[in-house]
Amino acid sequence: MYRRHSLQVHPRKPTLDLNALTKMVSSDRRFAGVNDGKAQFSGSLRNNCALADLKMNRLLNTIDEWAVENGLDESADPVHRFSETVVEDSPPLGLDLRTGEIRTIVWATGFHPDYSWLDLPVLDRKGKIRHDGGSWIPPVCT
Repeated sequence: MYRRHSLQVHPRKPTLDLNALTKMVSSDRRFAGVNDGKAQFSGSLRNNCALADLKMNRLLNTIDEWAVENGLDESADPVHRFSETVVEDSPPLGLDLRTGEIRTIVWATGFHPDYSWLDLPVLDRKGKIRHDGGSWIPPVCT
């Protein structure tokens, strides 16, 4: 039986991000719809990736600053930042589905937390945990 190494415990710890994926598949498009047998793709992928990179780096900077402020930077791994996500300058906004060029579709819709299992009065009306800077906000008593 052949077993692949888990990415979490693999000694080389390979990075799997959009830049790595684009070496193997076309991942430079965000599906928007179908019209007259043609797939339509959003032109916002470049902006979405840039914003995701910005948010990730802000979070990593916040974590690194916290480590320094709490004297943990000496024992932590060196600061590492990922390469900016590369998106084609002018990706095609359409693709004729009748040509048979598409063999596989990976439908990645994103991650959304679900706290429906949490039986405590900590969620707001949208199902998100009420907090202010990570500290829980109790519901207003009436």
